[in-house]
Amino acid sequence: MVGQATTSGLEEPTSSTIPGTRIDASSALEYTETDPHFWEKAAATRTHASAQDAGPYELFSAVPSRPFFPRGFLWDEGFHLQVILEWDIDLALEIVLSWFRLMNADGWIAREQILGSEARSKVPPEFQIQYPHYANPPTLFFVVAAFLEHLTKPSSYSGQPSQYLSHPARSTSFLKDIYPKLKTHYRWFCRTQSGSLNNYQLPGMALSQGYRWRGRTPQHTLTSGLDDHPRAQPPHPEELHVDALSWVGSMVVTLRKISIFLGEHEDERTFSEQEIEIIQSLEKAHWSESDLIPQYSMEACPRRCATRAMFPYCHSASDLWVQTVHI
Repeated sequence: MVGQATTSGLEEPTSSTIPGTRIDASSALEYTETDPHFWEKAAATRTHASAQDAGPYELFSAVPSRPFFPRGFLWDEGFHLQVILEWDIDLALEIVLSWFRLMNADGWIAREQILGSEARSKVPPEFQIQYPHYANPPTLFFVVAAFLEHLTKPSSYSGQPSQYLSHPARSTSFLKDIYPKLKTHYRWFCRTQSGSLNNYQLPGMALSQGYRWRGRTPQHTLTSGLDDHPRAQPPHPEELHVDALSWVGSMVVTLRKISIFLGEHEDERTFSEQEIEIIQSLEKAHWSESDLIPQYSMEACPRRCATRAMFPYCHSASDLWVQTVHI
């Protein structure tokens, strides 16, 4: 279901009267999650959070469920839009732009957009606060990548007539507008979800790409989008998450393709180099050649927690997969 402003249905925008996002913009050290038992310290800090209402904001978005979840979810939206894109490219891109209008100057987009009285009525007050160090899988990059694919192969699209596909100059203008926003969000993700690589350096190779979801607890990693998928126990501040690294790889591939289309040659070289670095980290830090399975998280101790199911899923979304896995 697609909605406007309150993200809860086809409604008229009323942005001047809609409460904005509640944000804890403090820079508490506990939110860096670098200490042992970091999840306990972060939880204690959140109980004292002094949230501020930002906005008012307006969002044009699909919603997972009108009765139960009448609000926009960043991680969900990229999947919603992959369906919408095949039906109506112009509508899908309008929604993408609406989401990026909510991005702050640092590159953060709140992963839940609890806008308006209807949306807030479905969420207890203590869960309404959004935290600028919490990420979500950047699935909106999928949508832009799919649009670029249709743009270069118009015959692959059979949906509603598109002003973007009919007018190449408009398509180029859209990509020039969204490209710097995508780069800003990418840099924010890499900065805030960076992982410690000190314990994973190998002789002759200095790994430079490693990431860890913030917001992890022993029971859940809600920020990852895979809320209760098993991870190493207990959580450790020096673990690395292969799904986070794979999402960064997916962003880099999309940015590299856009840079080629726009003729941004310096950016193309930069993203190509970063793609190689990500492949190296995937192969050296997360892959077990003997077991033919990815190492899902690695802690400072020798124990490693592996999973067979998740890595191919998150990784097949990018071109890196065919270059990385040799079975």
